[in-house]
Amino acid sequence: MCEQHGEILRRLELLLHQRSRIKWLKEGNNNTRFFHSIVNRRRRINGVKGLLKEGVWIDDLKGVKEEIKNFFHQKV
Repeated sequence: MCEQHGEILRRLELLLHQRSRIKWLKEGNNNTRFFHSIVNRRRRINGVKGLLKEGVWIDDLKGVKEEIKNFFHQKV
């Protein structure tokens, strides 16, 4: 019984999440203040301000790009 209740709650949460995404796609992508606030928030959260490499903080854009490029080239 408890497992069924948990599954119902999980499915309800998924449904509500999908509905919110549909609403956002319909209403949020119209260059509204809401849309721009969401985009700017994601940009702030996902942005890379700098990197710490071997005890040295790199925060200039060119240096950060170069370090990221080098990191992924070494992974290949």
